[in-house]
Amino acid sequence: MFFVYALSGILRNTSGALSSSVFRLITSGWLRFMLLLLCSTPISMAQGIPAQPLPVQSPSVRRTLDFFLSAATENAPSLRDYQNQLKINTLEQRINEAQHEGLRVWLSGDYLLAPFFNNHGVFVTTTPSPEAIGYDAGLTNGGLYSALVNVERDILNGGMTAALSRQSAVKDETLRYGYELEKRNLLKQITDQYIVTLQRQLQVRLSQESTDNLHEQLQLTGALVQKGLSSARDYLLLKIETEGREMEQRDAAQQYRSSLRQLYAACGISDTTMEELEAVAIAPSETGDGSTFLRKFELDSLAAAAGQVLSETKYAPQLRVFANSGLNAVELHSMERKFGVSAGFSLTLPLFDGGQRELTQQQNMLARSSIADYRRHTVQMIRIQRDDSRERLHSLQRTLRELATQISDYNGILDLSVRQLRDGSLSMIDYLSLMRGFIDIRKREIDTRTAALLETNTLNYWSW
Repeated sequence: MFFVYALSGILRNTSGALSSSVFRLITSGWLRFMLLLLCSTPISMAQGIPAQPLPVQSPSVRRTLDFFLSAATENAPSLRDYQNQLKINTLEQRINEAQHEGLRVWLSGDYLLAPFFNNHGVFVTTTPSPEAIGYDAGLTNGGLYSALVNVERDILNGGMTAALSRQSAVKDETLRYGYELEKRNLLKQITDQYIVTLQRQLQVRLSQESTDNLHEQLQLTGALVQKGLSSARDYLLLKIETEGREMEQRDAAQQYRSSLRQLYAACGISDTTMEELEAVAIAPSETGDGSTFLRKFELDSLAAAAGQVLSETKYAPQLRVFANSGLNAVELHSMERKFGVSAGFSLTLPLFDGGQRELTQQQNMLARSSIADYRRHTVQMIRIQRDDSRERLHSLQRTLRELATQISDYNGILDLSVRQLRDGSLSMIDYLSLMRGFIDIRKREIDTRTAALLETNTLNYWSW
């Protein structure tokens, strides 16, 4: 506002006739250079920018972080895939129970023709003549005509059903954990993208304010040119500066739109309306210690143990009972009397498999040892990551406090500088240097706040 005040005073003081010496002083190259520098500095900078991020306009609908998190959770195909895999695993468990405990019933039919030649014209018989040519009747009985209803059930299967149920339960827990881990990764990704998009939104607002101030200064400079208090060169230079700022604003706006579209795409939102985002505050959470990440290795160990138990079932006795009923004949003669029923059982008891059992146990032990090694490595990695995030966050918070102090000091210096400019004890170049230093601190504050939010989100992610 000092620039507006100073120009207004000049216009008032020069409403009358000016002496040629005063006119030469005003229109000198030195003053034109100072006016050009002043025009390149936003007016609002002379009043001091507040320490908090610049406010955004209030649109009709303003999107919040919770809106995007909810949309991402609902639309993520990876989360739906985990839900479908859980249902598939439940169906697989039912299939295993039906296969190893249920009664199996099926129909079967067989027909075999084994004719004899040179058998006095009889092609099918169970008692061929010595001169007959054909398969040995003891092997084929001359043929086979069979139509049976078969029934079968496992009585002893070495605990196969229990082992499969245990394996399915471990897989179910693994899928549930995978769902929660995928959801946590997704929410962190969306939150990070939201914070970055919000930062670019603030940069757009700051750039727009600077451009608006330049347009205002450009109008005032034009008035000076019309009154002969400034040259056309000063006006053109300021116009070029304004156009350059407009290009910077368009670039910032394009980056914001691109970042916002990426946020929409990550959340699976098809409506990409350019809407402003709500400010977000994320508090550090130390309630977790990262142990939930270690659940994966517990589940891997349980899966390895369940696999070993399942492998051991083939070394237990296997008992199966069966029965059938229907037609079972070897020749067409008196076939109507060949209907009957049969029943029996099948027992299997493994004795030796060449040492495969011991080798499988060694494989399982090595796999579980690798799981333990990965777990120890992950524990150390999580501890280091959390310590690093806490240290970085502490440093960023300290930087923010220092920046707040510098901004407060700058506000006092700027107020004093305005008075010094009025009485001529401070040059315009020094004043503009203060302004540019102040705007750099303001930009750094926005970047630091963004970095602190991202680091807080990272710390909360590892504190699971």
